[in-house]
Amino acid sequence: MAIKKMDKELLLSGLAKFGYPLMETKTEVDPEQVLVGLVKSADSRLLEGFPVVLASILTDKKIKFNPVQIENKFKNSKGRNFFNQLLALSLAVFQHFNYKPELEKLHRFELIHQERLKDLRNKLVHNEDLKIDKTILSSERVKNTFMTYVVNSELHSKTSLKEKMELKDEFTREFFLSRLFSPKQKELITKKLSGQALTKTEKEYYSRTVKKKIMAIANSEIHRLAQKLLEF
Repeated sequence: MAIKKMDKELLLSGLAKFGYPLMETKTEVDPEQVLVGLVKSADSRLLEGFPVVLASILTDKKIKFNPVQIENKFKNSKGRNFFNQLLALSLAVFQHFNYKPELEKLHRFELIHQERLKDLRNKLVHNEDLKIDKTILSSERVKNTFMTYVVNSELHSKTSLKEKMELKDEFTREFFLSRLFSPKQKELITKKLSGQALTKTEKEYYSRTVKKKIMAIANSEIHRLAQKLLEF
């Protein structure tokens, strides 16, 4: 679905305002207009930045984000469905990086789309292509875009070295855990580290699967082997 030149300039202005600057611009736009413009563009390069723009909007306390109000701006179900798929993608990216903006207004959406989110998180972990309606997005490009414009921006915003190091360690840990463990396994690891009680089923799964992976990772011989392989 192509957008007019004037509309595209307005959209690019909005992207720059909300954390995804693809070009220099000074045009003022509102956040709802930006999200609707992104959906209508169907441009994969622009859509890779949807989670970035949404993160910026959700962290701006001056903006009253209302997904239902935005959804109603689309004249047909195709547009509404595309918008909801991009919301799901954004939530999956947030969860992948353990990024926690204000999500209260998306809590109901998260509960309704749990299976879809699980599938998207799995694709992000394994760097599989993401199919959003008829548009194919690269998991790696979506994650790299989020790292560049959100994660790195968060790091620069911290004033003290201690804050920067703590945030960097958190994002680094989440990034590598996502490469080694499934979302469910990461959840169990987090519960164990925080001292939360596991259910009987969780304990069995942790012992049978997760613990064995952790033991392999902790093995000194495996460490030496990994270092050796990285030399090639």
